[in-house]
Amino acid sequence: MASLITHSPAYPLVAAQPGIWIADTIAQQRNQFTVAHYSVLHGDINRAALDSAIRQTMAEADTVQARFGLDENGNPAQWFGAQALVLPEWHDFSQRADATGQAHKLMQADLRAELAADGDKPLYRHVLMRVGDGSWWWYQRYHHLLVDGFSFEALTQRVAAIYAELCRGDEPSLSPFTPFSEVIDEYQQWQASPAFSRSASHWQTYAADLPETLTLSSESVTDAGDRPISCHVALPELTTLRQHVAFQDCSEGDIVSALLVAYLARISDNSRLAIGFPFMRRMGSAALTALGPVVNVLPLIFDIPHHTDLAALVQQVQAEIRKARRHQRYEAEQLRRDLGLVGSSQQLYGPVINVKVYHDDLRFDGIPAATHTLAMGPVDDIEFEVGFRDGALQLTLVANPTRYDAQMLQRHADRIRHLLMQFAAEPQATLDTLSIIAPDEQADLQRWSTGPEFIPPAGATTIVDMLLQRTAQSADLTAVVCGTQSLTYRQLTDRAMQLAHVLIARGLRADDVVAIGIPRSVDSLVAIFGVLASGAAYMPLDLDYPRERLALMCDDAQPALLLTHSTTLAQMPALPALCIDQLASELASQPTSVPSTLLCGDDLAYMIYTSGSTGRPKGVMSTHQGLLNLFLSHREHLFGPAIDRFHASSPRRMRAGHTASFSFDSSWEPLFCMLMGCELNIFDEELRRDAWV
Repeated sequence: MASLITHSPAYPLVAAQPGIWIADTIAQQRNQFTVAHYSVLHGDINRAALDSAIRQTMAEADTVQARFGLDENGNPAQWFGAQALVLPEWHDFSQRADATGQAHKLMQADLRAELAADGDKPLYRHVLMRVGDGSWWWYQRYHHLLVDGFSFEALTQRVAAIYAELCRGDEPSLSPFTPFSEVIDEYQQWQASPAFSRSASHWQTYAADLPETLTLSSESVTDAGDRPISCHVALPELTTLRQHVAFQDCSEGDIVSALLVAYLARISDNSRLAIGFPFMRRMGSAALTALGPVVNVLPLIFDIPHHTDLAALVQQVQAEIRKARRHQRYEAEQLRRDLGLVGSSQQLYGPVINVKVYHDDLRFDGIPAATHTLAMGPVDDIEFEVGFRDGALQLTLVANPTRYDAQMLQRHADRIRHLLMQFAAEPQATLDTLSIIAPDEQADLQRWSTGPEFIPPAGATTIVDMLLQRTAQSADLTAVVCGTQSLTYRQLTDRAMQLAHVLIARGLRADDVVAIGIPRSVDSLVAIFGVLASGAAYMPLDLDYPRERLALMCDDAQPALLLTHSTTLAQMPALPALCIDQLASELASQPTSVPSTLLCGDDLAYMIYTSGSTGRPKGVMSTHQGLLNLFLSHREHLFGPAIDRFHASSPRRMRAGHTASFSFDSSWEPLFCMLMGCELNIFDEELRRDAWV
């Protein structure tokens, strides 16, 4: 347990600290605000020099030696110099076969442990682990109240600088760090200044009409881990893109930021976005050389026309950043309160774009050291980190593990890279001309959409052939029942074939469309199979739809004929019509033989219209081959095995109920059961709406 020194004065929490304190206090797991990484060191490490460098740097870092709690008035506060120095730990795993595994085990155990800001446990830790000859891992862990990304980097570079000085035999240089108390004083003075009022007015006006919060996640992830997940994207095409005249004077960070804005606009199909951008709040401030978390994530609002290009987006990114930078000290949390968003599902922003311009390559006495991030605090949704690694700009996607899984995150990474490749090939291309689906994903979509192909039985080309085969096997069994009406397979087939001959006599042929709008009854099946047997395709008209929607569908599909009932004719669109209940004598005069239509699998079987909830309803066309393949798939893998299991345990015949509207694809599923030998029971319009049935 760290010893607590109580004689130091209490200072209020400022900048990012109050938000971190509150979130840490109410978190179910008191380790969500742990930030940590490890650096891989090579060569003959001077243990004494490195130990001294870490000790001195930690002694210089006032926020690292601070303790946190409530002051005498019950307000969150911090006491600098209130914690005894925590010494570096040294472990030698080099003789273990699983040396690196042991190192990872130590670090992960530390990250899983609670790290409450107001607890007794030290809020920072340094561990040096030897994992092989000339190979060391240096593990650093802090509570986020002590440091942000900039301070973490500054501390790491300070340790490396002192180490190099000690290795040369020099005295360590004076501490470069400004006391955080000066940042606190400056912050309090700014809050009482006219600049604070101007910034408040700016942000309240700027964010008065925020776009809806954007997320790229559509579902929750089960078995999610505790830490954010990440993946990396190399951006070699950026070099090619920067050679174009439109980008020669642009920073790489601005270009990648614009690329990400373009991607977010395309993937969400939104032309107005609020995106979070972190501002360090250090330039022109005492915080420039101070430690402590002062970063402030503010919303930048972008308007992205579909016809815009990347160069225009770069200019917009630069303009929005310049505008926000003048008012970057204004707290995002205060803005949420100003806008009345506390407790609301509306956030200031969705995704975050974090351009880290403060990273320098890490070297220990001239020897490069690679750094690996282990923990960076919680991520609300998804964050795009743009920074340099090994001298090249790299994009890292970091996401909330309860909203994204690794595969989903990699998909976004691949799409962003694909978008960049297209811009590199055609820098002046507009957003609406580019694809966001990467080739590998396109291949997956093609494979998934194709599905397994089943070889139909000999002589079977359409679903009508499956009815004929079932009729040959079960001619006298009841095929369909609705109320007091019923038809055997033979009766259903004969009536459907007779209707097919009637339609053919009226000039119907393959790919013609017949609209069907009749009450739910056994005639529903006669109409569907009769139209299909004639070679035409059917389009169901739901009697619950308003006449205007039915007219819109018919105007779009241009059916050659309307097959309806005398009781529903009045609510149907004006089309050449046949009332099925008035065709008894004409049907009786027709043969029951199967018409010779010479249909093939690519011929249209039916059209069904979407709901139109996202715009104008669209007609979706299904072919005979697709419908037959779906039936064979269900027979092989879904309904067939279920029917077999039922018959193995029950002496009676299986029944299938039909409750869905015939205007939905799912309406075919009970019909499939009928074609597999089950008795189909169609619920009429009144019965299918009865919740007690």
